Amino acid sequence: MRNQADIDAGNTLVNIATVKTTETPIVKTDTAATPVSQAPSLTITKTQVGGQNPVTTPGTINYEVVVVNTGNQSLTNVAVSDTLPNGTIGTLVKTTKVSRTTTS
Repeated sequence: MRNQADIDAGNTLVNIATVKTTETPIVKTDTAATPVSQAPSLTITKTQVGGQNPVTTPGTINYEVVVVNTGNQSLTNVAVSDTLPNGTIGTLVKTTKVSRTTTS
């Protein structure tokens, strides 16, 4: 069985089969090696979710930034920043959600 840690490590998976019978008491073995292919990938989408569009008077514009891990490898040290048109960094005001679904 493979798991996310195997993919993250990128190591070849080695499976060992053994057989022994009463008539052939010497254990026979064979192995099969399966390479693990890492494919890190992500998407980022920024969408205006509030405020004027187009802007006609001063006010606040709200955006949603969504980052999705679209690859097969866990991503670490993910840093998302949002530079506004005036050069300042945006403020994250809602809870950041992180989820992972793993299928074997």
